Amino acid sequence: MLLDQSEKHALQIQRLATKLFNDDLAPTIESAYKAARAILREYDELSGIGQRNAILKAIEAAITEQYTQAWQSVTDELEAFAVYEAGYYAALMSKVTEFAFSVPAKDKIQAYINKSLMSLESGQKVTAGTWAEFIKQNTDEAVTTYQNIVKSAYANNQTVQQATKRMQFASEGLLKHHAEGLVRNGLQHYSTQARLAFRDDNLNVITREVPSTVWDNRRSLTCTAIQSKYGQKGWPVKQSPVGYPPYHYGGCRTQILFLVKDQDELEGTRTATLGESGQAAKEAYEEKAGRTDGKVVYKGRKDLNIFDVEQIKANSNVDAIMRAQPLWYIESALGKTRARLFLDGKLKLSSFADASGRPLSIKELRALDARAFEDAGL
Repeated sequence: MLLDQSEKHALQIQRLATKLFNDDLAPTIESAYKAARAILREYDELSGIGQRNAILKAIEAAITEQYTQAWQSVTDELEAFAVYEAGYYAALMSKVTEFAFSVPAKDKIQAYINKSLMSLESGQKVTAGTWAEFIKQNTDEAVTTYQNIVKSAYANNQTVQQATKRMQFASEGLLKHHAEGLVRNGLQHYSTQARLAFRDDNLNVITREVPSTVWDNRRSLTCTAIQSKYGQKGWPVKQSPVGYPPYHYGGCRTQILFLVKDQDELEGTRTATLGESGQAAKEAYEEKAGRTDGKVVYKGRKDLNIFDVEQIKANSNVDAIMRAQPLWYIESALGKTRARLFLDGKLKLSSFADASGRPLSIKELRALDARAFEDAGL
């Protein structure tokens, strides 16, 4: 029951993240673009360093003001959500165990958030900072993106129309993508810190922490490695060797669950989206993969000819479950080279990331275990 409720709650959190982005950030990004466009359109043509510098300064002021207001609105909502989250989790734990759990005070939750750092992996890069620092980074990115477009327009003798077109492209693409990702990571961060505040209010009962990832082919290499190494028994309370979620950019979906006295692993069942076996499922997957640029993932009942949604034991070993999947599913989750290393090279899923959870490149994996590459014929 704990896992079922936690997974449903995780889905609700993702929906809330979408709402926050749509309500606060998406309109702001559009408004910021229009403000930058209006500044440029004050000029018939782009010429002169003095004119360029005035435009850069005006764009910085307009975008910073709008982004600051929008991110403050998001932060206010995240703070309210964190208080709710601590109460929700206390009620859930009280319901599924024999213990009565206390709820931390609002100021204690806020203190956890203010002193905490997010550490996010992106490829081979890890960025750490406070929530406020990530917000500033996002705002600065928007300012720099627009300013660089203006600088490039001056350097290449482009027209106002050409520059505003590039601004629109950046606004609709990179800037929206990064802002939405940060909203999702922020919500996960506030959720986690609320749970840690709850944990510290109940240390007389809570004994271990267990990372719980979503079981599907969308799971990141970071979260897959963490699930492989720690997903059954976790670690002693307050002794996480990999920090706490979110672990990476792009909407980390891993949660921290708690074990209480007399528990040494998660109990019950969990939902897993696995791969349908057989040639028909493989062909359906390949057909769909040929019609999309992204990874084929389960999106509902219409995909049940490809995916198999079932209940598995909560303490299931992710390596064993993955090895039982059809090849197309394993390759979709890991990539073709890592799939061969996993199946033929006998590498564990935990091998695909370092001790901190950072995914290892193929070059790094070869340096660490050349024998696995030989066994896999790579």
